[in-house]
Amino acid sequence: MLSKARGATFLQVNRTDIAELVIALPELDEQRRIASILDKADTLRAKRREALARLDTLSQSIFHEMFGDPLANARGWEIASLPDVAKLYSGGTPSKDVKEYWNGSLPWFSPKDLKADHLTDSIDHISNEVLSQTSLRLLPEGTVVFVVRGMILAHSFPVSLLQVPATINQDLKAVLPKVELDPYFLLANLKSQKSSVLAHVATAAHGTKRLDAEALAMIRVLLPPVELQQQFAGRVAAVERLKGKHRAQLADLDMLFAALQDKAFKGELS
Repeated sequence: MLSKARGATFLQVNRTDIAELVIALPELDEQRRIASILDKADTLRAKRREALARLDTLSQSIFHEMFGDPLANARGWEIASLPDVAKLYSGGTPSKDVKEYWNGSLPWFSPKDLKADHLTDSIDHISNEVLSQTSLRLLPEGTVVFVVRGMILAHSFPVSLLQVPATINQDLKAVLPKVELDPYFLLANLKSQKSSVLAHVATAAHGTKRLDAEALAMIRVLLPPVELQQQFAGRVAAVERLKGKHRAQLADLDMLFAALQDKAFKGELS
């Protein structure tokens, strides 16, 4: 169908293209046998995705178990406003007019990239020349970043941890601690305040959602002993290793499902 699709603005097929499709039509019993095999394989994939979804929430559960709610702070930890314990760095966008700036491999993260807790690569990349020719700085691995501007703040508060040295755009803030804070602990601390943060999101004149200085000052950071923060980080690392195994198994199941589909519709599924 893709080879038949035409169009300048968007690709489309017509009725004639569809009429030329040839569909294999085995006996009904064979159709049911194929569907049963594919359903079983798909069920295994669904269970693996469910396991990953549960593991995605486990780190936050561990955080609440060990430290409680940062806003209530029922356990009486030392607590501070985020701007008091960290410098909040804003990134920027290199000039689009300088093509050389956009021909590199250095990750440049923007809100569209913050779809996972841990970031290893970005959609867009820039060259190392940007660092020496502009004010954009290279952030070290282990830096926590979060969205401060964009319509996504209408319903979500994306926070992630950089797993590689990288740069960010102006719609993100990087948290550069002034005190000793484990990055995995800091990530969970910020993520636990989603509802509170979203309640303080403001709307700019042109309608864009943003977190201003007042909203950032409302974010609280617990300051338990560093040893306890590191203990939490160790438990999170164990969860991440388990998630890695599940992702690898899911990838294998996806390949198996694709292979079964291919064989099924070629009449080769025994």
